Amino acid sequence: MDNQNKKPYYKSKPKKYSYLDEDGNSLSAAGILPYDEKGIWLIGEKGKNAVLYTDIGGRYEYHDCDIYQTISREFNEELYHSVEITRSQVEELYPKSKKLYLKGPKGDIVYVSLLIHVDTLAKLDIHLSPDRFSQCRDKVVKANSNVPDKLYESVELKYFTYPEIEMVLKKNTVSTRLRKILAQFNDKYE
Repeated sequence: MDNQNKKPYYKSKPKKYSYLDEDGNSLSAAGILPYDEKGIWLIGEKGKNAVLYTDIGGRYEYHDCDIYQTISREFNEELYHSVEITRSQVEELYPKSKKLYLKGPKGDIVYVSLLIHVDTLAKLDIHLSPDRFSQCRDKVVKANSNVPDKLYESVELKYFTYPEIEMVLKKNTVSTRLRKILAQFNDKYE
């Protein structure tokens, strides 16, 4: 086979798998939205023209075995292990958390974002820190100099007050996913 015609592994889109939750939803992704009375924590990811902010989450992978592991893995990966949440911690928090569900193009629920208060995370010794995030990201990037920079999607961990979120929404620097999550969040939990 001619290696020049092979696409690099990172350009091909992975097959989508989903996890059937206890309510019968076929979830293809999940995440966490840490919040308190004044604001929310978001991840800044590389967009085409600017940084786009979103909740901390991502795609279910078949080897996760369940959505709890997906949430744990995505949280840890996107934060470059600057802070970690275990699968068992997610499983414990899942039934107690407020959940925001997003529908896919066919109208079925495909995504869940767990709203978790920062005080609840603090009880698990999970403290979000932009400085720690940056240090861990820099360490990972430096240790893997052969990996293209574009593969490191998470570039910033940032706390936004609710008035700041309104400004970010107007500037259109949020992911479509976050826009949908915030519409529900504002309606139900603010």
